[in-house]
Amino acid sequence: MKILSATSLFDPTKFPAEERQILTYYGLEEIRILADFYGNDATVEYDGTVFTSSPLINRDELLSEWKTFRRALVQEKKSIMLRNPRPTLQDILQSMQEHEAYKSIFPQMFCLMNILLSISMSTATVDRSFSL
Repeated sequence: MKILSATSLFDPTKFPAEERQILTYYGLEEIRILADFYGNDATVEYDGTVFTSSPLINRDELLSEWKTFRRALVQEKKSIMLRNPRPTLQDILQSMQEHEAYKSIFPQMFCLMNILLSISMSTATVDRSFSL
């Protein structure tokens, strides 16, 4: 649940009102949660066999990119909100991808956003089918 809650750092409606707050501390806890989860090896044991997967992102680079990326998010907030007053992560990614330079400046952030877009944020359909 912490992982899903941490994705709220991309929600422009939750940005602090004062820009100084954004530049100082906004999203630090959330990005650390995501960086720790996706930036470390994962080990799973199944039927007596241990499987290990490599990190999906570079944890340290992601944390470093966040310091600058959050400024870019604030700058893009108006255009994001004009497209959709209740923006989704996909809206934010689309807006940020319009700037070619961002892709090369923030490769770990774009990787993280694409990972998050591929995750189902709800299990309602599965839960509903099991309760029949």
